[in-house]
Amino acid sequence: MQETGGSALAMWLFNEGAQDGTITDEALVEKAKQLGQEHPLLEVPEQFVYSRWWLQKFKMRSGIHSITMHGEICL
Repeated sequence: MQETGGSALAMWLFNEGAQDGTITDEALVEKAKQLGQEHPLLEVPEQFVYSRWWLQKFKMRSGIHSITMHGEICL
């Protein structure tokens, strides 16, 4: 997926993550596939594989990491 595709995916992630704070790797990959199909300008090759390696590299480039929170939520 080209850099603009990664940017579109990161934007979706930050908007979606702000709503409930949880996005799974599976949801992230599915959204990447959807963006690649819906936006022909992204020029995603037909043989492109959304692998775990691709996902890890995307997360590193975007500054995305997993945080596990424990305890009570204070309002």
